[in-house]
Amino acid sequence: STATQAVAWYSSGGGSITHDVKTKASNALGLYDMSGNVNEWVLYVKDSDERGRCGGAFNTTNTAIQVGYLGSGWVYKNYNYNGFRFGRSAY
Repeated sequence: STATQAVAWYSSGGGSITHDVKTKASNALGLYDMSGNVNEWVLYVKDSDERGRCGGAFNTTNTAIQVGYLGSGWVYKNYNYNGFRFGRSAY
């Protein structure tokens, strides 16, 4: 959708490369690059400690860049569409 294209690099217009950060609009929370461009490695702790990926990349569909989507597999591989973000809970 047009709204998604405004905030994320993904398969619809993402090309085959990563893009400079903060070149798209911020999301509704004022955060940049939370969707698309590169997958982010995450440690998902719910029922077990599991590594996964979220956020989608320049070569994924708009389904994979949606909030709440957690993919698995190949996060340990060195692909140009995998990245990471440092984060910490506020409590």
